[in-house]
Amino acid sequence: MKVLSTSFILFFATFLGGQDVESELGFVYMKAEYLLETQRYGEAIQEYTKVISQDPTYQDAYRQRAEAKYALLAYQGVKDDIIELISIKGVDANSVRLLGLAESQLGNHGPAVNSLLLAHGLFPKESEIITALASSAYEANDPSACKVLQSKNGNNTVAKYLATVCKTPSTKPSRNKKSPKNTKTPPTDTSEPSRPSKATDKRVDDIVTVDPSTSQQQEIPNTSDNNNAEAPSQGTVIDDTVNRIVIDEDLTIVVKNGIGSRMIVDQPSILLLSEKAGQVTVDICISKAGRVESAAINAAETTINTESLKSLALRKAKEFWFGRGDEQCGTLVLEINGN
Repeated sequence: MKVLSTSFILFFATFLGGQDVESELGFVYMKAEYLLETQRYGEAIQEYTKVISQDPTYQDAYRQRAEAKYALLAYQGVKDDIIELISIKGVDANSVRLLGLAESQLGNHGPAVNSLLLAHGLFPKESEIITALASSAYEANDPSACKVLQSKNGNNTVAKYLATVCKTPSTKPSRNKKSPKNTKTPPTDTSEPSRPSKATDKRVDDIVTVDPSTSQQQEIPNTSDNNNAEAPSQGTVIDDTVNRIVIDEDLTIVVKNGIGSRMIVDQPSILLLSEKAGQVTVDICISKAGRVESAAINAAETTINTESLKSLALRKAKEFWFGRGDEQCGTLVLEINGN
C-alpha cells in the first residue's frame, strides 16, 4: 500500500501540484488517527485542527476531534464540533450520540433527552446512552423516556428515574402515604371491621401501607431461603452475544466472549490477502472510554500461525473503538477464507 501511495504521488507531482497538498493533508490525518488511537488526545486534537483548517469536509476530522475532546471531558468543544459537522455533512448516528452525551454532561438536560432518545433508537444496547438518558430525563422531570427505559431498570440511574418521574407501580404505595387525607373516608369504611375504630387517622395510614409491607414479607423468605436467587440476575449481565462483521468475501470479524453487544464506534479498514484459511484469535480488554487497552494472540484458538497475519490482527484489534461502558475483556476473531 505504501508503494502504491508513493508511486501515485511521484507520478502526479509533476503534473498536478495540488496533489501534494492533498497527500500532505492525508498524512496529517493519519498522524491524528494514530495519536487518537494511542490516547494522546491533546496532540490528536492539534493535528485534526490542522486538517480542518485546510479542509473542513476532510473525512471524519470534525467527528474524530470531537471524540478526542470527549475523552478529555471538553464537552462544550464536543458540542461545538458536532454542530459544525452537522451543518457541513448533515446528521449521522454518531453525531446524534455525541451531541446527546455532551448536552447531558453540560447540564442541558432538555435538549439532551431529545438527542439521546434518538441515539438510543440507533444504539439500543449502549449503556452510556441509557444512563445519560435516564439521568437527563430525571433532571428535566421528563417522562418521555419512561416507555423506552422500562426494560432497563437494572441500572440504578434508570431505576431512580422510573421510580420518581415515571411513578412505576412499585413506588406507588410509598407515595400513597402522603395521600390518605384525600382517601381517608373510603378506606376507613372498608377496613374498619378488621381494626379498632379509635385513632382512625393513624390506622388508615397503617392500612394503606399493608400492601407494600406484605410484599416485603413475601420477598424476605425468597431471599433467605434462596440465597442464590441473586445469582441469576448477576448471570444475566454476562454478554453471550456474538457480533459477526462481514468485511468482504475473504474476511469476517467475530466479536464475542463478553463484548458482542457493545457498540462499535469505529472499526479499522482491513485489506487481507491470504492463501490460507483459518482464524486468528485476539483477546482484548476495553477501557471505560471504549479504547482497546491490550491485545494478545490467543494461541489455543488461532489456527493460522503466520507471523505477518498475527501481527496484523494485533494491530487492527487495537484500532477498534467501542462505545463507552464498563471495563471489559473479550475476543476478536479474524475468520479468513483462503483464496
